[in-house]
Parts: sequence; structure tokens; C-alpha cells
Amino acid sequence: VPRTLNNQSNTHRKSGDLEKDRRYLEESVAQQMSHDGDPHLAFRTGMNLAMTALETGSAEEGRERSEQARHAAEEAIAHSDLVWGAFYYYRGTIQRQLNNSVAAARDYRRGLQLRAEQGYSEDFDTAELLVGLAVSEMESGKTSEALEHLGKAAVMMAPLSGTRHPAYIEILDTIELAHWRRDQFEQAAAAGKEAAAASHRLMRATIGGLPERQALRFAGRRLSGDDVAVASALQLQTEGGDTRGTVDMLLRSRSLVFDEMVSRSRLLRELPDLARIQKTGELRTAKEALAQLFLVDPAGFNGRYADQIRTLTDRIENLESDITEIVASHKDSTIRSVIDSAIFAEALPPGGMSVSYFTYTDPDMTDSDHYLAVVQANNDSNPIHLIDLGPSAEIENTIEEWRDSLLPQNAILPDDDEAERLYRKVGSRLREQIWDPVAPFLSAADLVFIVPDGMLGLVSFAALPTPGGSYLVEEGPTLHYLTTERDLLQDSPAGTGSGLLAIGHPSFDRRRRSFDPAGLQD
Repeated sequence: VPRTLNNQSNTHRKSGDLEKDRRYLEESVAQQMSHDGDPHLAFRTGMNLAMTALETGSAEEGRERSEQARHAAEEAIAHSDLVWGAFYYYRGTIQRQLNNSVAAARDYRRGLQLRAEQGYSEDFDTAELLVGLAVSEMESGKTSEALEHLGKAAVMMAPLSGTRHPAYIEILDTIELAHWRRDQFEQAAAAGKEAAAASHRLMRATIGGLPERQALRFAGRRLSGDDVAVASALQLQTEGGDTRGTVDMLLRSRSLVFDEMVSRSRLLRELPDLARIQKTGELRTAKEALAQLFLVDPAGFNGRYADQIRTLTDRIENLESDITEIVASHKDSTIRSVIDSAIFAEALPPGGMSVSYFTYTDPDMTDSDHYLAVVQANNDSNPIHLIDLGPSAEIENTIEEWRDSLLPQNAILPDDDEAERLYRKVGSRLREQIWDPVAPFLSAADLVFIVPDGMLGLVSFAALPTPGGSYLVEEGPTLHYLTTERDLLQDSPAGTGSGLLAIGHPSFDRRRRSFDPAGLQD
């Protein structure tokens, strides 16, 4: 049981559900303490807790937990045991998080030496140690040595894990970053394209078996290679290079999770399976109970409110997993076509153009997110324009100010002219940040499709003021909003109904039965 809990925790960590990850690990520890456990398992559990701490941003806690695991293992496990290779890998990763690349490289090399002494020089764990060493070397400016170690790791990993394993994708991402650091933008973009294709295959295979919340969270764990690919494309654009491969990657990344959710929802409506109908009803009941739980006074639960929230959340995810298994065998018939820049351009109407917004992280400043705009016309032969709009923090601060200006206490003032003046001041600043940089490329457009990302989804572009004293909606072009670029593509035509649906005398004012929290405590 403790080993199974450890494995499940790893799955949750990879999908981004760190709360469940930690919970499963702590339960594994409790199980091991109830009887004499395997010291190797206890050691790995402790190191997994250290890695979970790292994922939550607590590097110091990660270091402390790794040292606790080491002290406990030293008394029970021989220093020649291969488990110490894993220890050096974990500790090297922690040292990297603490910005100590020299100590990290030293730990990775000790792990490699230990594995070589035991005759394990070309296996999965050795490849991971080589990747960790390469990253440490890059952080020290040794990109040539890093590329050499990454090449060896890739040769080892491909036949062992396959090319869509997260560890192999990490190698491709790191190769991409190494080329970026050496200003080799074409090589970086090529490695990014390969990494994106592999990560899309992994994501498509993974999210299909995850509950909705975990699928969305997993899809949101953007790989660093995506960021490097965008930065490389921006550089290639200034040199007249081809950027379509990167744009294709961005479009496919955005459509993946939406495709899965749409496919799952459609099948849930269409399949006549009785088990599916029963599970769907139970899922609806559980979601309604959770929604009502958020509206009641936590004091009525005698300190168990958080436990009840967790119980219902787990219940919902278990039901979603059951339903996913039921519909899995039917998904092939509903898979939607792959989207890329050429297909999207063909779907745009005559005179139509698109502005797709994305967020990415500057690879030279890992704590600096930027907004990116991609402008495309309905003719695929026209160039695609990529525009870096600047740090997302600055834009999002303006968005918050703009939204505040719409609040009743700010928008409704005794002097209407003063209210509009204040609105136009902040609205003009927002327009200058998110619209003016793309406007020169849209001069020939009659209709513009906007695909927002992040907080831009909260902005009404049409309501932004223009320098001439009017608003974008008055000056054109006509603006239309899409959730993803996929929305313009036509799947099989929807069936048309017949007859009339009539609803008479609805009881709009009928009160629902009040929610009793005691029923959830049983």
C-alpha cells in the first residue's frame, strides 16, 4: 500500500495536483510508521516529499527533508547501494533551486560515478543525472559541455522510455534552451518544434484519462521549451526567418485541452450506456452539493468543513475518472482535425484577419512573463506577424485599473464628463499596450477575430477609447471574439431538429429544498 501511494503521488505531482501529491505521500509515511517498512521505500518517500516542497516553491523545506531522508537512510542502507544515486539526483535538483549550480553539478557527478561503479552507465536514472548535470552546466555558462551531455542522455532515453515520455521531452526542451543561449535560433526553433510535437502527443494521451480539474491543470503546466520557441521565433522574424512552425505549436497547444473537454462532453450526451447515465447523475448531484457547500456557514461543520470540501472534490474526480473510462473506447470517432496556421488562415473569411494573444516567459528572465500577439490574414501566403507586447504584469495592472473604472462608484459620478474622462484616461493606456502595436498590421481588415489569453479575456476591446474621441467599436474594423482558433473550423454539420418545444407555466418562484450540511457529515 505505501508503495502504491508513492506511485499515485508521483502521478498527481506530474499533473500539477500538489495538494493530493502531498496528501498521498503523508499517508504513505503513516502506513510505513505503523509497521517496520522498507528503508529504501522510506528514503524515496522522504525524497519525494522534498521534491513536492520544491514544486510548491519551498526550496528550504525541500533541502531539510532531503537531509532528514539522508540521515535516516545512512543507518539502514549501504553507501554502495544504487539508491544513493537517486539521492544525489534529488539533492542536485534542490541545489539548483537554491541557485547553487556548482554544488548541484558536484552532486550529479557523484551520482553518475556511483552508477558507473555499479555497472549502470546507460539506463534511465543515468540519463536523468546527465540532464541535471547539463542544466547545471548551462547555468554556469558551459553550454558546449551541456549539449554534449544532453546528446548522450537523448540517445539513452529514447529506446528506454519512448519519445513522448516527460523525461525525454525535458531533454529536448533543454537542448532548445542550450541553442538559445548560444544564439543558434534556427536550431533552437527546430528542437522546440520536436519537443512540442512530443509534448502534444503526451498531453493528448494523458488528459484523456484525467478528471477535468486535473486535465486543465496538467495542460496549464506549460513546458519551458514553448517559451524558448517563442523567443527564438521573435529573433528569427527580425532576420527574415520562418516562424510558422512556432505559431503552429501555439495554436495546437491552445486547442488540445478544449478538444478533449468538448469531445468528452459530446460523448456524455450521446452515449446510451446505462452505467454512464448513472455515473453522470451521481456526478451532477456531487457537483451541486459542492456548489451549495460553498454557500453555507462553515461553523455548522464543527471544524470539518475543509474535510467535507475535500471529500466531495475527491468524489467528483473519482466519478469523472469512471466516466472517462466508459467513453474512452468511443473517442476515435469524435477526434477533431489538427489545426495549424494554414488551416486557420483558410477558415478566415475574405477581408478577415485574426489577433491571437498568448503568454510566454522570457528565457533570459524566467520570472518575467510577456504577452505575445500573433497577427494572421485569411491568405496563408501573407506573412504572419509576431509582436511582443511587453511584461504581462504591467498590462494586467492596467487591466485591473480599467475594470475598476467600470465599477458603479467610479463610472457613475455627478459629472458625466468627469466619469468619461477618467475612463478614457486608463482605457487609452490599455489600448496603447494591447491594440496599438497590432493595429498597423490590420489596416486592410474588415473583420478581426480576437483570441485572448490570460486577463485579456476580461477586456472588451471594442470599448477601448481612440485618440479621436470615439471608441474602437465606432471606428472599425468589426471585432469578434473566439475562445480558441479552433472555433472557426467546421466539424460535421449540426443536425436540425423538427417540431416545436413548448414550455408552459414554469414555476420560477418555487423555492428549492434548503441545504442541510449535516447530511454530508454522515
